[in-house]
Amino acid sequence: MTRIDSNVSGFLLVDKPHGITSFDVVASCRRLFETKKVGHSGTLDPFATGLLIVAFGEALKLLEFLPASPKVYTGDGVFGSVSDTLDREGTIVQQCNDETVREKVSRERIEKTIYQNLLGKISQIPPKYSAIKIEGVSAHYRARRGEEVIMKPRATEVFSFDIPSFDPPNFTFECSVGSGTYVRSLIDTLGSLLGVGAFVGSLRRESIGPFSVADAHTAEELSQLEANVTAFLLPLEAGVSELVRIDISQDEHRRLSNGLEIALPSDIDLAQDVYAAFLDSQCVGVLEVSRNNALKFRKLLHRI
Repeated sequence: MTRIDSNVSGFLLVDKPHGITSFDVVASCRRLFETKKVGHSGTLDPFATGLLIVAFGEALKLLEFLPASPKVYTGDGVFGSVSDTLDREGTIVQQCNDETVREKVSRERIEKTIYQNLLGKISQIPPKYSAIKIEGVSAHYRARRGEEVIMKPRATEVFSFDIPSFDPPNFTFECSVGSGTYVRSLIDTLGSLLGVGAFVGSLRRESIGPFSVADAHTAEELSQLEANVTAFLLPLEAGVSELVRIDISQDEHRRLSNGLEIALPSDIDLAQDVYAAFLDSQCVGVLEVSRNNALKFRKLLHRI
């Protein structure tokens, strides 16, 4: 397999398989492509599959500017049981029989519950089995050590939440959510509101903003590559696709690269926090407004 040059930069869309962590994917890319400059955006739980965006080289500087939402997930779940991890890989801590599910849960009640409680801006409690840090230690490590874990509610947004099929106690779901939303908590809350409990059986991330898993590569495809892997990378420009573009001159680029500032364009939208700087059709960095009401580099990209 052709190895990636350590100087190459760009984004790789990966279809993460079940059973490995997002860090495992990064470690695999680091070994396969013989480069240390690798990172990812948007962690997926080990039991989840789907889209993971991996960044190489200078693309690492742009991870924070990638569209964080909406994120679209699909999966299936089970009504009538509560899992300590809120998914099928945990221990069932509460359960009712299928007859109770049929008595309490109907498609009409599901849709009404979602509409009244689980759409728009909501507050949710993240799973204690998650990567959220508590005093520097991931919550799931503390939970597995038997420590008491208290998760604080956080604000999030649910753009859509549908149940395409319902065959008690099983159901499928599709949701579009904002950054930081835990789908496991969403399903757990739905089950709680219906009075029967629920957990996630499978979970797949279909897309993040404009990036789709349909364009992603599987681990098997990556390990068997014989062609130049750079052909599979998205350019640095993909990382700033949602930012307002500002074209700069060679002289302005030189000034900015030396830590100096340039004047604000007369037509700039000051409602934006950051802007994509382009020179000769290439993104060369991300700009921000300085205290002097001028533009300076927030991130400078070194293009080869």
